[in-house]
Amino acid sequence: MSKSKDEKKVENIELLSEKDLVTNAKDPIVEKKQLSNMVKFGNRVNEVDLFGVVDTFTEFENNLFYACISQIYGESGNIIKFSSRKVKTLIGYRQNTSMKQLVNKITKAFNKFTKITETIEKEDAKTGRRYKEVGSIFDKCIVFEDDLECYVQIKEEFRHLFNDVDSWTRFSLSQYVRLKARYSKALFRQLKQFRTTGIRKFTYENFRQIMKIPETYQTNNIKQRVLIPCMEELSPYFQNLNLTVIYRKGQRGRKTAAYQFTWRPEARLSKDFRKNTVLEESVAIYNIRTNPWLNVKQKCDAIDRYRELKLGTTYKKYRSAHRGTYFLDNFKDLRKKTRPILISSHLDSVWNYSSNKVLDVINFYSKLLKEGALTEGDIDDFVALEELYLRKRQKELEKAKQQRLKPSVSEPAKDTVLSAVIDFTTPNNRDFDEDRVHKVLKEDAVNVFAENKRGQDNRNEEIKSLFDD
Repeated sequence: MSKSKDEKKVENIELLSEKDLVTNAKDPIVEKKQLSNMVKFGNRVNEVDLFGVVDTFTEFENNLFYACISQIYGESGNIIKFSSRKVKTLIGYRQNTSMKQLVNKITKAFNKFTKITETIEKEDAKTGRRYKEVGSIFDKCIVFEDDLECYVQIKEEFRHLFNDVDSWTRFSLSQYVRLKARYSKALFRQLKQFRTTGIRKFTYENFRQIMKIPETYQTNNIKQRVLIPCMEELSPYFQNLNLTVIYRKGQRGRKTAAYQFTWRPEARLSKDFRKNTVLEESVAIYNIRTNPWLNVKQKCDAIDRYRELKLGTTYKKYRSAHRGTYFLDNFKDLRKKTRPILISSHLDSVWNYSSNKVLDVINFYSKLLKEGALTEGDIDDFVALEELYLRKRQKELEKAKQQRLKPSVSEPAKDTVLSAVIDFTTPNNRDFDEDRVHKVLKEDAVNVFAENKRGQDNRNEEIKSLFDD
């Protein structure tokens, strides 16, 4: 039996690979070799809760969605190509899965992405009649089984949300994917829209709707299951994050009227897209520890949530062991260390850093030292970081000279002792004395520490009771 023309047409289409369909597309294909860590979209997305359904996805699907969104901003109608292996690393997905399993997970997620829709009002060009069309956000969501390459494209009707927007919401993808609770993810996106103003107020009804809180939850359920976990999980990313519950006036009982969140406003061009993971964690723990609105237990739980530890771990160890570092993470066997000791375990990766990235960490530690916040163990780490910087700086300068390249080494501030000892570490100085440099740096750090300890301590009693020796 001969095949009809339509059947032959279908057969020919099926013979074309998906890659042929992509490469033959009219729109340009842009390959993202370096994946963006910035999620950015027009504020209308938040205002109409356009991506609200994403909060019902699994954690992997939710993170993958915003990883895709982070790649399309400013790309107009281009088809974006990227490696799913790189995305897997970007969103912190650490499960060991086969290629087939990963393709299936991505395909399942893409199927959900194409169901994210919005009703668009249009006008017929010929008749002028108005009509409404339900349109999907994505035009293409493709993953190839042989090499895990992905292709995504936004439909034309929605490209204005990701190109040349006048008002926008932006946030760090690496911060977002660390959040585990869906309520925290939803609130994070809402607060980031107002990151430079430092205040976001929700009516009680609006908050329940945006956060998709079950109707069965009473006010106390919302406090215990939504608000407290959110405050703990978001405090690393919003300095001095606070929640004020506003009650209805002129009514019996204390019925909630609104929730108001406040925090220290961010600078419009604040550097919240750090590639320096040590510095990022240091800032996060600092924000938790200096938050005057969290009690002792909440601060310890916030650290547990940030470090993905079982709740109660930091609190238990803090109560049972002497605290040796500001960052409450010195719970390791230092006898197993093969390198010079860095007491705080979150510093372990600095050995692989460039001198510039080590200097960034030093500058943050210097700020804490001047605030009188560091402990004796931290001072030892601070000096070890300065010595590490000097060694790395010297090696980088020597390498640049050998290769006849211009060195790209950042220098410490001129008014610091670290800057003063640079002369002892130049490649031409054969009299370089590590012991002498260590002594100078240690004496300076101890003197700065002692000077601040002698000064007036204006920290509130909550912080003193938790963090003073």
